[in-house]
Amino acid sequence: MSLYLQITRKNNLAIYRQVAEQIRAQINTGRLPSGTRLPTVRSLSAELGVTPLTVHNAYNELQADGLIESVVGRGTYVSDEAQRDAMPVDTDQPFHPDNILGDILHIMRARHVRSMAVAIPDPDLAPIDEIWGRVNQLRSEWINLSGYGEIEGDGKLRAALTLWLEDRGVKAAPSRVLVTNGAMQALNIVTRALTKPGDSVLTEEPTFLGYRHLLKTQRIRPLTVPVLPDGPDITRLEQILKSEKPRFYYTIPAFQNPTGVCFSAEKRQAILDLCRKYGTQIVEDDVYSDLYYDQPPPAAIAALPHSQHVIYLGGFSKTIMSGLRLGFIHASPPLMRKFVALRRVSDLSGAPMVQRLLAEFLNDGGFKRHMRRVRPIYQQRRNGMHDGLNRFMPSFVNWSRPTGGFCYWLDMPRIFAPGALYQLALENGIGIAAGEAFFTHDTQREHFRLSFGNLTTEAQQAGIEQLGRMIREQASKRPGADGQLKEIALTDR
Repeated sequence: MSLYLQITRKNNLAIYRQVAEQIRAQINTGRLPSGTRLPTVRSLSAELGVTPLTVHNAYNELQADGLIESVVGRGTYVSDEAQRDAMPVDTDQPFHPDNILGDILHIMRARHVRSMAVAIPDPDLAPIDEIWGRVNQLRSEWINLSGYGEIEGDGKLRAALTLWLEDRGVKAAPSRVLVTNGAMQALNIVTRALTKPGDSVLTEEPTFLGYRHLLKTQRIRPLTVPVLPDGPDITRLEQILKSEKPRFYYTIPAFQNPTGVCFSAEKRQAILDLCRKYGTQIVEDDVYSDLYYDQPPPAAIAALPHSQHVIYLGGFSKTIMSGLRLGFIHASPPLMRKFVALRRVSDLSGAPMVQRLLAEFLNDGGFKRHMRRVRPIYQQRRNGMHDGLNRFMPSFVNWSRPTGGFCYWLDMPRIFAPGALYQLALENGIGIAAGEAFFTHDTQREHFRLSFGNLTTEAQQAGIEQLGRMIREQASKRPGADGQLKEIALTDR
């Protein structure tokens, strides 16, 4: 059969990669269903005007990914496995922002979708050998670690987390630490303890989409403050604190999700001062602070003087591995009693063996060694995504410049219907996080998040090149669009 492929020799992407990516997209969308016979290497190379080696390399890459298979004497076919994994979500269903979190988790498990949708570390970089090697060392403690654990968490882990917090300038004690199943459970416990249906809490906008869903589920009213390049709009923050009296302010000061913004030291101090002035609790989500690439972030709000009322949340799903599901809360003793009571009625306790493994990993310097090893790799991927955006995105698209974390936040005039870019990208084998999921209010501009933690630079740039082409094609459908779009771009790159 003939394939409809476009080869651009001026493209920075190698020609064999262009061939592979376009075939991959057609398989993912079902345009090339299972059992479809692909052209021979010789015929496709002649059709495209490229060397047989170029086509051979493209086929080899697709075969290594399980998308195609070769049968001696019969030819090359789209594999059955490719179609089973092709579409992890139903793109024919109407788009709704509330479905995006579930979609992202499905996309993450689909082997043949190039996902920049989820902010997770690369599983290939996880310190498996270091952690696994500790299992045998704990054999003598198996009986103690095989039953239910302490509600507050393993004692050795809480002691290790106390030292970890003190390294960050947070005055800590094991009795003030509650270990949770990830930072998301920590957020759930804190919110349930401090609010009731109908209450209001203050968040940034945009903010972590998981927390938006949590507030909606618990019928809590979100009040929002815009995120600027150095942190929240302080004038707006004070207006809300003064007039609305929210139950607490949920903030992500270090490499905020989804914008990637790192709050300045001045903004962190201003947040603390204003919340103390108006008697508002602060809930500081600090899961990204170890993922810095240029320089460490300013001190956590919980490390500043007079920060006793700050509830500090941390976790290791972003730094070690997403499936570790270990987080924690650090708070004052009166609050801790409330949090422990809620933990008791939710799931009783965590997994003692996993908690002890993390304790040993922290205590013997394994975590610090791991971060020294992976930071340069993630820094390179951060730089690679920036380079890809510069090369492939139209001039009317803007993006953040993260100095840590995993997230780039993109912004452009609205040229797609809500959710249309998200669904079009997915149909072409690319996962992105639609911006609508991160906002409480409708916006007049288009936003989406790209994450670079789990993909190599080469894979990122292949996806970004496709995204840029989709955006250009949509923009070209607007009469006189190119000049208009350039005029309303937010910044000049």
